[in-house]
Amino acid sequence: MEGEHGFSIRVWREVWPALGDELVILMQRSLDKAELPSLWKEATIIPLRKAGKDDYTSAKSYRPISLLQTVSKVMESVIAERISYLVETHGLLPTTHFGARKQRSSVDALIHLQERIFRAWRGGKTLSLVSFDVKGAYNNVAKEPELYRLRQRRVPEQLVRWIDSFCTSRKACVMVNGKRSGKVELPHSGLPQGSPLSPILFLFFNAELLEASIPRGSSMAFVDDFTAWVVGQDASENIATIQEHVLPRLKTWEETSGAV
Repeated sequence: MEGEHGFSIRVWREVWPALGDELVILMQRSLDKAELPSLWKEATIIPLRKAGKDDYTSAKSYRPISLLQTVSKVMESVIAERISYLVETHGLLPTTHFGARKQRSSVDALIHLQERIFRAWRGGKTLSLVSFDVKGAYNNVAKEPELYRLRQRRVPEQLVRWIDSFCTSRKACVMVNGKRSGKVELPHSGLPQGSPLSPILFLFFNAELLEASIPRGSSMAFVDDFTAWVVGQDASENIATIQEHVLPRLKTWEETSGAV
């Protein structure tokens, strides 16, 4: 996908022999100054239908995808790769956080949960779990909590400052059936849905949920999907523990993160 000006990755491949050095200099300067060209922060939003909805006149029946400038996405991919390297090399995220990480796929997440269930059954116990996901996950990420959590987990300040600029003063227009609206500034833009950088940034946003201890249980996440479980003699005992220890913690995280 390409942004408003229609330059696909194929175009940039063709002109790379002539412009590659200049583009590298531009990206390095962007990182050094922790600033993005304003064009890199503009998106064309395409609403895609969610499957199985009854009312497609409702905005909730659509998923907004941001078409971004191809050059900016190359830069965002570089930043995402640097953060991913730091995450895996220095253990910046919990090991039970799956998705948007190498060798931590949805299959790995399911196997992890399945083994915990089988382990409980082998011990003659009952496992009870509660799951939730974040509504409009990327779009509803609040910038200040995100930056705080990146710093808290030792992401280098230069990268944090660049991400601050990445999340600030973003603009967008909406295109439906080939018709494009005017551009408007997004005061609370969150993380762009189409950016290669957004998934790894979101892992930092909710990682603290996975580090809280749960009596007789544990938790895992797949990007914005969070699951916590408790193992006990019967379901009623487990439910009491979930209501007393897990749900209040989720509520507190929701309130302090600005998420829903």
